[in-house]
Amino acid sequence: MKKLIYLSAVLAILSSSCKNMLEETSKDKITSESVFSTPEGLSTAVIALYNLDRNIYRNDAESTVWTSFIRAEDITVTRAGSGVGFARYDNTVNASTSQVGLFWSHYYTIIERANKIISSGEAVGLGNAEVAQAVAEARCFRARSYFYLLRTFDRIILNTEATSVDNLERTYAPAEPEDVYKLMYSDLDYAIGKLSYTAKNPGRFTQGVARHVKAEVALWRKDYKEAALQADEIITKGPYKLLADPADIFKGANLNHSEAIFVSQWDRASGGSAGNPVGHRLAQYFVPNYFKQAGILVTDANGGSAWGRTYPNPYLIGLYPANDKRLAAFYKLFWVYDDPATLPAGKKLGDKVTSTNASIYFDQLYPACFKYVDLWTKLAPNEAQSFKDIIIYRLAETYLIGAEAHMREGGANDPLAVKYMSAIRERAGLGVFTGAVTENLIIDEDARELSFEGQRWYLLKRLGKLVERVKLYAGDPAVSAIQARTGIQDYHVRWPIPQSEIDNMKGKGTFTQNPGYPQ
Repeated sequence: MKKLIYLSAVLAILSSSCKNMLEETSKDKITSESVFSTPEGLSTAVIALYNLDRNIYRNDAESTVWTSFIRAEDITVTRAGSGVGFARYDNTVNASTSQVGLFWSHYYTIIERANKIISSGEAVGLGNAEVAQAVAEARCFRARSYFYLLRTFDRIILNTEATSVDNLERTYAPAEPEDVYKLMYSDLDYAIGKLSYTAKNPGRFTQGVARHVKAEVALWRKDYKEAALQADEIITKGPYKLLADPADIFKGANLNHSEAIFVSQWDRASGGSAGNPVGHRLAQYFVPNYFKQAGILVTDANGGSAWGRTYPNPYLIGLYPANDKRLAAFYKLFWVYDDPATLPAGKKLGDKVTSTNASIYFDQLYPACFKYVDLWTKLAPNEAQSFKDIIIYRLAETYLIGAEAHMREGGANDPLAVKYMSAIRERAGLGVFTGAVTENLIIDEDARELSFEGQRWYLLKRLGKLVERVKLYAGDPAVSAIQARTGIQDYHVRWPIPQSEIDNMKGKGTFTQNPGYPQ
């Protein structure tokens, strides 16, 4: 499997964009100036951004920032772990919560470095194909980063200048959302015009990625015509194809298959520092601690090493018809005795493991999401780290975007809306769909198809349904995990601005804390 080679040394070069006060001579000629003043250097700088972007899935192992949104959805229940407050919408989600600061700094760091690549590329000359490619990828990074920030915080800083000693002093004010949308459109249009549908290496931005992100942005802007256009382009002209069986979507270490539009690349060879590769922990995050039960082997097929953090709740499982292929493909609903050496008295191999104790059931036998379970890259079933690829965008989501966009434009019976919805449901074994495409159907089909893939919190927020649906469905009353239903408040539809950022901007403009959080 051919993977990107990530250059950690480049990150050190890129970590400072201000001029050194001392004049130094580089003995190895790898300087900031050489990186940003040549086509080859700019290409290397872009590759470094992909490595940086992967930190959102591993920053730190227990408090993975990305899982915070999955915990806070209507279709999950969270048992324990650092950051559990996001599942409960309690007062531990505040301006000083680590995940809040990490999320903000992660995407603004990418924006800062993308700004440098873009301005440097323009100085070198966009007539050079390699420079144009690097700038296109950097602009895609910038648009995508601003999209995450705007959706998460609502009030953000908009900056397109690379930081230098000449512009360190700034006045801070929340950007007008429309100005952010205009920049995202401009960046993505440039990327669409310069990128092809194929990349030199798996995991690089392509025209398909840029179009998919623009379709998502357009939905948020209520520009449904544009969202439909971009979805149509990907579906009809892109090289992508839905896999025939849902069970194959997340099967294997290499997930660069025909349905995948953008995949975060992971493998031991390029997973981190030499001799000490750093993977992610998603393989164990969504599986209960079944290994505490006598009579069950710790095997990859059972889920391997597990933490028992966040699971599919009964509401989600109940959304699947009995004949929906995705139910068996995406989840493990129960465990059976398979270890003769520790088999409890009176039990037989193959018997279903059960418990009448709600606490034990929640900790050890709850249904699991198996989208991230890794049978392929771990050295042993009990290894914590995984180097399995992570799918970020896939064609099934594009179909749902297209279905919604055409429904908004042409009504519930719009032919393309119905066709796109049918493609997803037919693949799931539910037959040809001929009904009406409604907002509620979009919400339910999103849960069935894209659960645990990190976008549902945003979908519900965009539709104005987050508070309502969390109050109705989040958690599980059977295991006394319904804190989210009483904890969520209207202001929780946006995260607080990190306190460190508020402190840094104090007295330098009009930027204040988001409403609802302590000022």
